[in-house]
Amino acid sequence: MFEYVNPGFILIGVIFFLFFILTVLMKKGQDKPEKLSFFDFFPLLFVFVSATYLSIDAKSSIRENMKSFNRGDTLNCATIGTRYLVSKSKGWKINKDSFTKDSLLIRADRCKN
Repeated sequence: MFEYVNPGFILIGVIFFLFFILTVLMKKGQDKPEKLSFFDFFPLLFVFVSATYLSIDAKSSIRENMKSFNRGDTLNCATIGTRYLVSKSKGWKINKDSFTKDSLLIRADRCKN
């Protein structure tokens, strides 16, 4: 499910998690440790909820694009520097969650109808 989450976003989550752990450890070292509040957990919760939302959004985008492709619609797909028009009539095929033609592979969540 999380294969569509940006690796940079995962790195930010790891940094937030380390920051959270360090904050908890520093509060334990005090003579009178403070109780942790919701706001101490909020950054960590935000990262995990956002990662889950992004992966679910990518999966739903893939499903919509696959349905459009199977109906015969033409999709506008983009890679780093190039745009492609993807449709069955142009010789594209489905390979798992991607579209393929010859040796080209484009992820279905990178397309728009």
